[in-house]
Order: sequence, then structure tokens, then C-alpha cells
Amino acid sequence: MKKNSSSQTAMIVAAGRAGHSAFENGVIFNDHVAHKFLKFPLSLIPKFRFFFNTYLSKIKKFQSVRIENLTRAAYNEAKMLTAIKNGTKQILILGAGMDSFICRYHNQFPDINIYEIDHPNTQNLKKQFLKKIPYHPNTNFVSVNFENQDWIKELSKTNFDFKQPVYISWLGVSYYLKLESLVYTFKTLFNMISKGSQLILDYGLKDTCLDAVSIQEKQAMLEFVRLKSEPMLSFFEPEEFKSLVENLGWIEQERITTATIESLFLKGLDFKSCTYFNYVCLEK
Repeated sequence: MKKNSSSQTAMIVAAGRAGHSAFENGVIFNDHVAHKFLKFPLSLIPKFRFFFNTYLSKIKKFQSVRIENLTRAAYNEAKMLTAIKNGTKQILILGAGMDSFICRYHNQFPDINIYEIDHPNTQNLKKQFLKKIPYHPNTNFVSVNFENQDWIKELSKTNFDFKQPVYISWLGVSYYLKLESLVYTFKTLFNMISKGSQLILDYGLKDTCLDAVSIQEKQAMLEFVRLKSEPMLSFFEPEEFKSLVENLGWIEQERITTATIESLFLKGLDFKSCTYFNYVCLEK
């Protein structure tokens, strides 16, 4: 991320969610609040079909990534709501970006506490938008740079209860971190949370797991985010990832592959899922 700038990727993802809700009926994930987190010119995307179509044309080679952003949001929210239904009272969103859960459920689940952790620049921009959007009253914002700040120390300054189970959403972040930062985060999370907690995340797949077309698509995406000063740094084979987290104490409770994603969220729809990401649910 460029110094003194918010995450461009977070804004583009929000624009994709907003456009999907406006012109594709939110058939994968209906984020009816996302449009409120957009600045000009991205704000035009959910307002006018012409600009939505222009947006689709410009990201033509990244269409599967756009769909992946929607399916991972749908998967995460389904798991999150299940956790809340089963009694989890704490929601921790790492790298929250322009996630709108706190707005879409602002008047529900009064007993839960939500903690959003993100880079100061991105979070400050989000707070500006939230001045005009109702959001959950039990939301706590924690600003931190994951690469060089102790976010656990910052989280401990809130009312977060380390002795109670927590649902942790960590989407769209892991592949932007170096391996050592990833390992540190997995270790830290495991040591800080109580038994019964869950961690939901996605990770990028190595080229050895992909066919030639998927490798080309992945390389195009790597170049795209690199030019936006947000390079992707970490990739895994599925068993390599499982071994890494289980050696740190985690249990890989669920792994969602491209085939599963298409079965769960895209059946009967004319959309193609991205092939170089997996989703996992880890438990302590």
C-alpha cells in the first residue's frame, strides 16, 4: 500500500459488490450497502448500467476474481451467522476494508461485539463514510499495520474478552503477507483465543496446483495488484497449508475448493469461479 493512501483493492472490491447487487440482483451475495462506501468515479458503477458494463469490460480478464470476491463473502457470512446462532458473542474482522456487515446488521444481534482491524488509512476512510451510515453500536475499530505493529496489543485496549470464543474473519489478506508474518499471525491468534473459536480465511494456490489457463489468469492478477503497490507474496499447495497450520495447533475443519464453491454458490448461474484460491475454516 502506498504511503498515506487507503487500499485501492478494498475500494475496487466494494465497487464490485455494489454493482453486483444493483445490476445482477445480488444473486451470489447481496451487499445493498456497499455503494455507500464508494467515492467518485467508482460511485458511478452501481448507479448506472453503462458504468457497470464499462467496469466489467475493464476487468474482463479478472471476471473470475470478481466472482471469487462475492463467493468468499457469501461463504464467510454464512459461517459467521451460524457461529452467532450457536452462541458466539465476538466477531473479529482482520483486514476489514469496506466490509459492510456492521451496517447491514446494525440493528440485529445486540449481544455481540464486533472488532474491525485494518490499516489506519483504509480504516480512517471507512470511518468517514460511516458518518452517514448506521452501523452496529458494539463496533470497535482497531487501526494497525500488520507488517510492523503489534495488533494484539492494540486489540487488548478494547473490551475484547480473550477468554471467550471468537469468530475471526481474515479474508483477502493472507496472500499479501510474507510467510514469516503469516506464521506469526497464526501463532498469535492460536495463543490468544479460547477453545471453540473459529478462523475463516482464503489463501492463494501455487502454480503447481493450477492448469495453464489458471496460471495465466493468476499472473495477470499478480501484475495488476503489484502496479497498485499491493503485491501478493504468499502461496501454498493445500496439503502444505494444512501442515503449516496444524503444526501450529489449528484443526482444518473445512476446506472449500473451486468445485465446492461452484456447487454451493454458482449452481445454475452463468458465472465462473476463480481457480487459484481456497477457503478454509480453522478451529482451535
